[in-house]
Amino acid sequence: LEDPAVDALFGEYRRIFTAKFSEVTGIEGPWARHFLARAGGNAEVAVNLFFSAKPDVSQPPPRLDTVASLRDKEETMKFSIETIGDASGSAGFPLFVCLHGGGQCPAEVNDMQWQSMRQYWKRSCLSGVYVACRGITNSWKLHWEDASFRLYDKLIELAIACCDVDPNRVYLMGYSAGGDGVYRIVPVMPDRFAAANMCAGHPNGVSFVNFQHTPVLLQVGELDSAFNRNKVTVESAQNIKRLQEAGSSDKEYVVECRVHTGAQHSSIKDIAQGFFQPSPLVGNVTAWCDAGCTPGSGGEMMVQCDSVAWVGKFSRDPTPSHLVWETNQTPRVLPMPVFSDAGGMLPMRMLHRLNRWVDISGGPDPYDAPVVEVFARRETNTIEVRKSGSWIRLLLDNRLIDPSSPLHVNVLPGACNCSSGWASEPVTLSPVEGSAEVMRRTLAERGDPSYCFKFEIVLCHHAHRLDEASQHSSQKTCWEVIGASSPPGTSS
Repeated sequence: LEDPAVDALFGEYRRIFTAKFSEVTGIEGPWARHFLARAGGNAEVAVNLFFSAKPDVSQPPPRLDTVASLRDKEETMKFSIETIGDASGSAGFPLFVCLHGGGQCPAEVNDMQWQSMRQYWKRSCLSGVYVACRGITNSWKLHWEDASFRLYDKLIELAIACCDVDPNRVYLMGYSAGGDGVYRIVPVMPDRFAAANMCAGHPNGVSFVNFQHTPVLLQVGELDSAFNRNKVTVESAQNIKRLQEAGSSDKEYVVECRVHTGAQHSSIKDIAQGFFQPSPLVGNVTAWCDAGCTPGSGGEMMVQCDSVAWVGKFSRDPTPSHLVWETNQTPRVLPMPVFSDAGGMLPMRMLHRLNRWVDISGGPDPYDAPVVEVFARRETNTIEVRKSGSWIRLLLDNRLIDPSSPLHVNVLPGACNCSSGWASEPVTLSPVEGSAEVMRRTLAERGDPSYCFKFEIVLCHHAHRLDEASQHSSQKTCWEVIGASSPPGTSS
């Protein structure tokens, strides 16, 4: 962000993150973060590791190369974590979150697949933090159980806080059952990832609407016909392309589909092969699919198939001007503590439903609109709410609007799902000033400095206030601003 206020607040966040470890050991900074990363964020485990290792803290910490675990209530996720290369001269390391194959099979088979994933894409990784996650169960959905999403959140927050990870370069990659996981995780956590790579998985009917700002590479073997994986991979890419064609920008719904000629389920070549020698791909996947996935029917082309390099081309945009969000996904319980008003942090768990600069956490559960759509126009300093439920919070700063000028908020006719056809009169807010309280809360919610916002607007439908529902049910203006971090004196 190149914002001194955000940098300072993130520095405070990291110090608080390591405070328990530092109280016992007297060690702060890189060494504290090193041992917390090795301990999966558990301060007690980190302290024990420190006193057992007795490191020379006058030297820089070594590179990470270990296995750790994270816990969410009754579920535990093991993961390997390794630092590769150098992040100097950049905003931090890229983070590769990699998911293994297996699924509905004995634990020892999934363990073997996990051990394989500890090395698989690492061979193409020249610089980064490489993480291989062990699925938390041994079911077919081992990578996308309800607790999985909360554990991925915690893992990413840990990597940002302790491993010098660039939060705008977090990549999700999965093979086979891990590919199933990619299809399922991105729609629930679209705010976390810069890009994704799906190999040899099955979408199982997932919606692709929330892939709007997460470019995805879909790969499958030409002969991988079990469960129609080869066909549905191409169809999935076509579905994402249709969303792009119906959208507002070719930067939305970015997808590439690669069908590997002659490849079976386990023989996709998408890692660095020798000197990155090209691999044969089906030249026209649409023609091939239309011909019943007949080998040779789509022609052939040679491509250097390096999945790590493909995802690495992309950086996340935390504040896209246009955001479409299907809200019927699994809520995530944030495992990290949050800032208190007193300036410290409270050890509490928070249910949140956020996607980039939109927050629906204060709305009903389940949320009373299947889709939220918002548009920020900085050139006119206007926010349009095109679709929403009865409560929505907009998180803002100068990446989206000009805070020194009046801000115009417009809820379009028919936007409110709970009362179709109603709309508000446009509201104009006075120039806004940053709120330290909003900055602290939004940083703590995701542990991500790119999501540290300076002010917010809360819009609420009258019907959302149950005690007022009857008296407002016939009003033509159904929205009101119930909270904004701005000086008083708004006009409408």
